[in-house]
Amino acid sequence: VAYSMELYFDFAGYSMMAIGLGKMLGFQIPVNFRFPYISKSVTEFWRRWHISLSGWFRDYLYIPLGGNRKGKARTWLNRFLVFFATGLWHGASWTFVLWGLWHGLFSVLEDCGAIPVDKLKGKRIGVIGFGVSNQPLVRVLLRSGCDVTVCDRRERAQLGAAGDEAAAQGAKFVLGTDYLEHLNFDVIFRTPGVLPIVPQLRKAAQNGAILTSEMEAFCNLCPCRIIAITGSDGKTTTSTITAELLRAQGYTVHLGGNIGTPLFDRIPDIRPEDFAVLELSSFQLHSMHCAPDVAIITNISPNHLDVHPDFEDYVSAKCSIYRGQRPDGCLVLNAKDAHTPRFAAEAPGHVRYFSSIGPVENGVYCADGVIYRAHDGKAEKILDAAEIRIPGAHNVENYMAALLAVDGLVRDETVRRVAREFAGVEHRIEFVRELHGVRYYNDSIATSPTRTIAGLRAFPHKVVLIAGGYDKHIPFAPLAPEVVEHVKTLILCGATADAIERAVVESEAYETAAER
Repeated sequence: VAYSMELYFDFAGYSMMAIGLGKMLGFQIPVNFRFPYISKSVTEFWRRWHISLSGWFRDYLYIPLGGNRKGKARTWLNRFLVFFATGLWHGASWTFVLWGLWHGLFSVLEDCGAIPVDKLKGKRIGVIGFGVSNQPLVRVLLRSGCDVTVCDRRERAQLGAAGDEAAAQGAKFVLGTDYLEHLNFDVIFRTPGVLPIVPQLRKAAQNGAILTSEMEAFCNLCPCRIIAITGSDGKTTTSTITAELLRAQGYTVHLGGNIGTPLFDRIPDIRPEDFAVLELSSFQLHSMHCAPDVAIITNISPNHLDVHPDFEDYVSAKCSIYRGQRPDGCLVLNAKDAHTPRFAAEAPGHVRYFSSIGPVENGVYCADGVIYRAHDGKAEKILDAAEIRIPGAHNVENYMAALLAVDGLVRDETVRRVAREFAGVEHRIEFVRELHGVRYYNDSIATSPTRTIAGLRAFPHKVVLIAGGYDKHIPFAPLAPEVVEHVKTLILCGATADAIERAVVESEAYETAAER
């Protein structure tokens, strides 16, 4: 212990002096030691210890040797070679070499471990909902010999082949409309669509049950760095851009969460040098504990008020993305969002901003069509906003948020290449076809006024808008002036048709336009 502390104060000392002297001379040198002794594993320790050295060995030795792409045996060999070289770098004696190999041994041993669900054996486990995200969870739990009961609103035949597989592995079932009425379990994994505030889950928690979820379990067990993204708008596009940037730079990325890909059963294949990029909804985040390395909140506006009891409950759920962060965690916020001051004040770690309304001291901003990166007020150009292939000012903001997530990891030339090539995510201002001179776009993901407004503003001329659908109890008043300004023909359908029409025709903008 004393020897480790000696090394820390030696190397961290000269690193901090270099950072300080660099700032005095106008240079921005990244943090090199991030609280290494608060780590919960050797793997995490080496993500915090001598970061620039670890990054150099990763980029110039580990990855050229093949990284984790040539099987487990070769991955472990590569890991040992890197730690041998790391130890030798610290000092030209066997003491340093053995110190490096000792850490390498424990890193490999941690990597060999399966998903640690053994502590759940002997406990009664209830899995609420048998959808896409919970099916892999059920498989892992059953393979580990756990006592699992699947609770779902559907009947047995509706569960299909996945239900047959679970039954064959020993799962029990509580099905039908009263599937939440008898939750006599020690541990309950809830589906995102059933919030922990529903009376049945509250009662179960009062009776001693532990409430958790597949995503919360993944965040607690994931061995690699986590970038988590939430917000009312733009989280899918921002998550995808973040993943595309990292992949283009050569990293292995695991993209999942609300974007539709379950990751829990992939944990054994995830390596410490990888990245997990998670899109998280308010349903997933509600009462969830997570500690992402980088957390992003794209913006906040009223949404899903048909499920959340009120807007504050919705906002509070979003806050879970940063409440569990460690002091070295980074929270990325939208400089123009009204909720940003609250989030920044509550953040346990440091905060950086993306801005479309002017320069920021630390973050990324767009001014006069140019996107800049700023560190302590010193700005440098990254790219021109016009280089971004996908249209709309909101997508410029999505890129800025993603750029903060990968700051220091992705080169600017890689950013520019991705910006020129990435064509966007389906259902988001997605070009469908041109017929008889009319261009058709699919923006069906725009299920809230703010999303619809962003889409309308992306077009340089007035459009024909087909809108309406399921009622999420969101006010449509903010949409009305944008419809008047950007829409030449409005076609309404679904449960919200009357409410949208009423909001438009009763707006001051509509009356003003009618008088012209």
